[in-house]
Amino acid sequence: MLMPYAKGVSVQCTDFDENGSHQAWDLDRMIKIVLDHGYRGFMGIEAGSRQGKHKENIKACKKLLEKYQ
Repeated sequence: MLMPYAKGVSVQCTDFDENGSHQAWDLDRMIKIVLDHGYRGFMGIEAGSRQGKHKENIKACKKLLEKYQ
């Protein structure tokens, strides 16, 4: 309900699997919701990792976001 009023979006990218899918959330579905509601601004990447894979998670998240450009 709040997406039409969003001024920014952060994508929390932690713990991707070897297939490039997020283990805890359906990020594809969430990004689709954001875009379907007309958001066309920047999406910030919040990265972290319980396994110390920060760089790998940032790259996986960037790749995921690029397919929606």
